[in-house]
Amino acid sequence: MQDVEFEDDDEGVEGCGGCLVDCRLAVTAFCSRHAFYIKIGLLVLLVLLYFAYFIYAMYYEFGDEGSIRLLWITCLVVLILLLKLLYLLLRRLCPQCIKWLLSNKLVCWIRKHHNLINWSVDLFLFVLIN
Repeated sequence: MQDVEFEDDDEGVEGCGGCLVDCRLAVTAFCSRHAFYIKIGLLVLLVLLYFAYFIYAMYYEFGDEGSIRLLWITCLVVLILLLKLLYLLLRRLCPQCIKWLLSNKLVCWIRKHHNLINWSVDLFLFVLIN
C-alpha cells in the first residue's frame, strides 16, 4: 500500500476558488463572532411572524373552535414566557428573593410530590375532556 498525502484545500487556491474560500472563511468568522445577535435576531423575526399570523387568524374568523384554541395556547405560552422572564429578572436583581422562594415549604412539598400532582392533573383533564 502506498501512503497518500492530501493537500490542504484552503491553501494555495487562486482565482475564483480562492475567492470562494476567502468568502467562506469570512462568513464563518462573522457568524462565530456574532452568534448571539444572530440567534436573537432570528428569534425576534419568528415571534413577529407568529404574531402576524395570530392577528390575521383572529381577524379572519374569530369564534370557531380553532381560533379559540389558538388564542388559549398563545395566552398560555406568553404567560409562561413572562414568568420565565420575571424569574430571570428576579434572579439577577434579588438573589435573596429566589433563595427564599425556593426554600419555601410549599415549593419543597411540590418538588417532593410532583409525580402525584402530574398524575392528578392528567386524570382531572382526562375526566373533564371525556
